[in-house]
Formats: sequence, C-alpha cells, structure tokens
Amino acid sequence: MAVNPEANLDQARRDRESLSRSLAARRHALRDIGDTPKIVDLERRESCRLDFGQFCQIYNPAAFYLEWAEIHHNAIARIEECVLRGAIYAYALPRGSGKSTLAKMAALWAISYGHRKYVFMVGATAEKAINLLGSIKTWMRFNKAWIEDFPEISLAVSELNGRGNSASSQLQNGESTLIGWSKDAVVMPTVQPPPNFPFKNHGLDAMPEFAVTSGLMIGTSGLTGDGIRGSVVTTRQGHELRPDLVLADDPQTDQSAKSPTQNQMRYDLMTGAVLGMAGPDKKLSLLMPCTQIKQGDMVSGVLDRKRNPLFRGQTTSILTEMPHNMDLWEEYFQKYQWCALQEPPDFTLSNQFYIDNQESMDEGCRATWPERFFEDEISGVQHAMNLYVRDPKTFWSEYMNQPKDESNDVIFLTADEITKKQHNYGRLEVPLEVQKVTAFIDVQKELLFYAIVGWGDKFDGYILDYGTFPKQHRITFQKSELPKMLSEKYPLSTEDNRIYSALLEFLTVLNSLQLKRHGDDKVMEIDAIGVDRGYKPTTIKKFVRDSRMTKVVPMYGGKWTGTEKPINHPDNIKKWTSGGRRLGQDWRLGDAHQGVQSIEHNPNFWKTRVQEALATPTGDPGSLSLFKDEPYVHQLMSMHLTSSFREQVTSRHGLFDVWKLRPGVSDDDFFDCIVGNSILASYLGISTTGVAGEEFRRRRKKVDIKKWKK
Repeated sequence: MAVNPEANLDQARRDRESLSRSLAARRHALRDIGDTPKIVDLERRESCRLDFGQFCQIYNPAAFYLEWAEIHHNAIARIEECVLRGAIYAYALPRGSGKSTLAKMAALWAISYGHRKYVFMVGATAEKAINLLGSIKTWMRFNKAWIEDFPEISLAVSELNGRGNSASSQLQNGESTLIGWSKDAVVMPTVQPPPNFPFKNHGLDAMPEFAVTSGLMIGTSGLTGDGIRGSVVTTRQGHELRPDLVLADDPQTDQSAKSPTQNQMRYDLMTGAVLGMAGPDKKLSLLMPCTQIKQGDMVSGVLDRKRNPLFRGQTTSILTEMPHNMDLWEEYFQKYQWCALQEPPDFTLSNQFYIDNQESMDEGCRATWPERFFEDEISGVQHAMNLYVRDPKTFWSEYMNQPKDESNDVIFLTADEITKKQHNYGRLEVPLEVQKVTAFIDVQKELLFYAIVGWGDKFDGYILDYGTFPKQHRITFQKSELPKMLSEKYPLSTEDNRIYSALLEFLTVLNSLQLKRHGDDKVMEIDAIGVDRGYKPTTIKKFVRDSRMTKVVPMYGGKWTGTEKPINHPDNIKKWTSGGRRLGQDWRLGDAHQGVQSIEHNPNFWKTRVQEALATPTGDPGSLSLFKDEPYVHQLMSMHLTSSFREQVTSRHGLFDVWKLRPGVSDDDFFDCIVGNSILASYLGISTTGVAGEEFRRRRKKVDIKKWKK
C-alpha cells in the first residue's frame, strides 16, 4: 500500500490542534470557578447583618471568647454607627482589649454585606497597614463559618489558594471575576449571587445579576505614604470609586510620638488628606483605634473632645481610677515580687493576701473589663495592678491611656483642673493682697485678646479679668471662625488703621475701669499695660507714642530655642544695665526705636513659670489663680493655657525649656496674655526671689483638686 506523506502531515496537524484545544479547555476549566453555591446557614448570616457584635462572636469566636464588657459594647455601638450610618470615631482602649481586632472585623463586616463600597486601612507605616489587611485575607481563606455563609466572596478567594498572580485569569462560567488579591489591596470578585441570596433584605426587587459585593474593595497605606492621596480607583463600568470607610489603626509610632514635627504632620494628614479621601461631596466614615504614647502626641490631639469634637474621641482606662488604699497595695507588691522570684514563680502568698484584703484593696476603683485576668489571678483589678507594678510607665500610657508628663519635676494642671483653680473674688474684684495691677493685649488680625492680673508682693497672681475686643459673646470660639471681627467694626479702615483704632478705643476702656480693693476700698489703677508688637510692630509703636502714657509698653518674644546665650547670661549684665536699658528675669528693655523702648523676653522661660504658678496652691508664694465663677466660664482660657507642651533641651549653656503648640491647636493667645502680665509684674519690680528656679520647684506641691471641687 502506497504511503501518502501529505495525508500523514495533515493528520498530525489535526492531532496537534485537537490536543491544543483539549489542553486549552482543561486550563479554562481549571480557571473557571463554576456557579456560586448556596449560603449554608442563611439565618446565621442574616442575624449578623445589622449586628456587628454578633458578627464578631459568630465569625471569629477564637478572638472574642471572653464576655463583652461595657467598653466593648460602647465601641461596638460606635462602629455600627460608623459603618451603617456614617460617623467619625476615635477610641482608645487599654492594650489587649481588642481594639485593633474590632477594627479589622469591622472592615470584613462592612464588605461582606456590602455596607461600604471601599474600605481603606491606614497604619502608622505601610508595613503595618499591609499586616492589617493580611489578617483579613487569612480570615477569608480559613474561617470555615464565614466561608460557608459568604460564598459570593469565599469561592473565588479559595480557588486562588493565596496566589495573587492567578487572579487575573480567574473565570466564572467563562467571564472574568475581576478579583484582585495583592499584598496591599483586595478587590471582591464580580460573580453571580448565591441562589438563596436574600435580595429583599437589601432593598432589591429582584435577584441581581451580580452579587452586591462585586467590585467592592479593601485598600491600604501607611499614614505618611502616597497611597492616601492615590486611593481613587476606576471600576470596569468607568466609575471612580473613593474610600467611604477609613480604618486608621494606631496611626503613630513610638518614634513619631516623641517628635513635635511628626506629631503635627501626622495630625495634619489625618484631619486633611484622610478626611478628604471621600471627595468633596461625599460623607466619609472613619474609625481610629489608638493608644496615647506621650502627652501632647498626635493621638492626644485627636482624642481631645474640646479641641476636636469632630472625632468624637473616647478614652477608656483599664481601671476607672487608682485604688484608694495604696498602702495595702504596696504591701501586696512586696509579696508579689517575692513570689515572682521563686523558681518556678508561685503567687500563692500574694494571691492569698489579696483575697484576705480584696474589699479594702479594691476600694475606690473598678476594672472596666472585669473578666480580663490570668488563670493565676483573682480579679480584673488585681490583674491591672500587677501590670502597674511591672512597668508603671507602660501601665499609664498603654493601659490607662494617661501618659505621664516626663519633664521630671513639674506636674502641670490639665484644662479641667485649671477651670477650678480659682481665688475667692469675682470678675474685676481685687483681693487685699494685690499691690500692683497689669494688663496685656495680644494683637491679632481681627481681634484683640487681653487679660488683667493683680499681683501680690510674693509674685502671687490673681487673674481679675480677660476677654476680647470686640467681645464675642461665646464661651468658646476659634480665631478661624469669629462671629465679630475688627474688619466689621471698622469696615472702611485698612488693616493697620483698624488695629490702631481698636487699640485706642480699648485703651480708653482699660483706663475707665474702677478696680476697688476689698478690705480698704482703695481704687487701684493699672500700673503697666503691655502690647504685643509681633504682628504689626510699626502700628503698635505708633499707638504707644500717640497714647502718651509711659505705662504702655510694646513687648515681643524672642526666638529662643535653647541654643542661644540666655538673656541673663553674665556677658549681658553690663551690656543691658546702662544707657536707659534694663535687664530683668529673662527679659530686657532695649534701646528706643522710633521713639519707643520695647521689652524683649524669652517666652519659653515665662511659659514654664506660668504653668508652675498654676500648679501652686492658691495662697502660696508664686501662685496664679482665676477669678471666681462657674468652671465652664473658664473653658476657653484653660484650653489656651494647655495649648502647648514643653520639651527640655540641653545646650552648652545648660538645660532649657522649649514650648510648642500641640498637634491640631492654633489658638494660644490667652496663654500669651498671662505670660505678658507675668513679665510686666517683674518689670514693675515685684520680686521673684524665693519662688524662682529650682527653689520654686522644690517648694511647689500639687494642687488639691478635691478641695476645689468642694
């Protein structure tokens, strides 16, 4: 039989094509995930759709095995509000309370039901943000109950088997699922809904073509990374998708919390770039689980409800307060430490001491999560106090969320404590102890801030009055949103002229005040009036000249960073005590310019002095107190007085204080007014001897706040 070579070649070609088609079909079949299966337990799934706490306990029982405490119920309620209705919420829980796990579960809950379209997770660094997403990806792959009840996501995820490079080729019935699975983002698959999907519960009239989660996304970025501003993605329909839920988990590091520059930068990013991620016409929800690391750090600024009400900050401590009977606890600590030194450690002795004295030792405090304690402990209070004795610094910052001031020698007052630091006389009532009266005016573009202080001969200050010109008629306000402004009061004047006019008008007001001293009815005059010349120096000098009053003096704070030679350095004494110049305690009166002498001062030194004076009990030398009124009246003053924090720097000239604004704070004008008055008191000759420097600090004692509350 004759062989036909051409026929053999055709047959071989057909065989190769058949094999190629067979292999292609097999590869296609392997890439095709098939139909979406039914929801295994529809009732279980639907019971969690609007109940976040239930979702956590059913779909992550390994993480939430202890009974919820009140702090968890509060956090869960806020999270539900953020995800379902839209809100901004920052919350600080004690370390180990599950705040980060709650945030990650909130992301999974929001995506699983389609409550949110684009969840964006922000970490302190890019690596930490990726780790947050990594936890969620692990749950999606290995959480059996969730895999069963959310097949419209889990089927496509399971078929990837963790391989992101397979995502682009995945199909469902021949169509691309468009799933995304990378280290910093996950895009939910575009697939059929489950056959038993409860579409009516989602407000739909009929079964949708694609699952409601199709194309939803979880993205990540470090707070300082480019991903914050590059978070907009485009869907296959050509729509721009912007984040509508941001989870910012502990957005600061130990290193950044120590840096004022980093604190301010991170605060600006959080309040600016992050809150603007949703676009100009969309409402963004934000959850920020966080921990305060240091006083004045970025988180402290966000959690402060008075300064940042938008974030609705909530801070919870492991104990409501420290126990009252600390002497008993000190005895317990000795036994506890002895028990810890045994090999192996045996806490029978210390536990028995606690059991015998538990009622007395727990007096005055309560554990916010009573079920939180180890097997070898008795109660949540004992667990917290064991944490305290191991590392007090970590206890106060990460468990109490009350980091201590590490400035080593001074306990400065909080804003609430300042509102209660009052003497026994009302506004403009002068105590008998007052020998001199000063006033200081802080000049701003649209407003004058002022304060009037009476001074005793031991540098004890009594704040008699403070306010603004024009008067604002509000308890609190910010310069950025003034209801009354100088430009409205003097609409036809230039900026310089209206400041000049305001100063002249307000000087008349000051000179007309009737200040009667209690006890002898002596009418007190204002002995010195300082005016901050920093904003408009030429205009201020003209005002001082035209006032023709020697008691009116311009003042300005030098740029003292701690590296310069101090004002009171011995080299300056001869230079600044001749020819009409004067040298005082960290201030100096210089040569006349444009016919006017000005006082230059070191604001850092005097800000510390003011804070020390506030922390000194009323009646003691060097004390400073507010006029008597309801505490809420002094809210704005207290906010300004706590607007800054102190850093201590060492230079070749010694150890110096440097004060800087807290993150997110822009107004400190009343603080400047009190500083200016203190300098004027020294300028008038009221001696600080006996209350200055280290001697003052050794004599200063903590103010008895409980006494004020009575």
